[in-house]
Amino acid sequence: MRILRYVLIGLGVLLVVAVVGIGIFLATFDPNAYKPRIQQAVQEATGRELTLAGPISLKPSLRPTLAIADASLANAPWGSRPEMAHVGALEVSLDILPLIRGEVVIDRVAVIEPDILLETDPEGRGNWEFGPARAAGEPAPPSPAGQPAPAGEARGIRPIVVDLLTIERGTVAFRDGRTDKTTRLAIPKAEAALPRGAPMRLDLDAALDG
Repeated sequence: MRILRYVLIGLGVLLVVAVVGIGIFLATFDPNAYKPRIQQAVQEATGRELTLAGPISLKPSLRPTLAIADASLANAPWGSRPEMAHVGALEVSLDILPLIRGEVVIDRVAVIEPDILLETDPEGRGNWEFGPARAAGEPAPPSPAGQPAPAGEARGIRPIVVDLLTIERGTVAFRDGRTDKTTRLAIPKAEAALPRGAPMRLDLDAALDG
């Protein structure tokens, strides 16, 4: 019993040290310094430019909140407007304690004033079809369809849990490139829960073309 007590004390100390260490890191972390890296990573992964015009802030706590203001993603070169998506503000609250177990649990995601345009060109190609940025003249990589994922790539990936997703004053539009017809969905408010091991819940207040 004495050994068990010492083991529990040791585990408690390790837990406290881990939480304190994460807290100090969050308190001294400057997310704005990572703007260029974030934008470059998105550019390389999607071939589109990400603009972070507003500040990035981090509120440290046991559920730290990362807030991004005035962010936009460039549209396809043939798109009808420069931006495919713009978000007035994005807030993500993360639960720290599950990170110690290697799990990612997002307490809340709030998307404020998103303006998203989905559209196709006359050939039916969608602006949501992303691809890594390539140098001029560089051939596109072969399609991975039917090929197994490299060993270790699909293993060890834990699912991300989102307890609550909220959308405020959002707009999603779809433009058909063949007919040039645009359909708009206004979303004054929406809430979705995506818990692990439980049914998804969606509460939606929306209007289709008025």
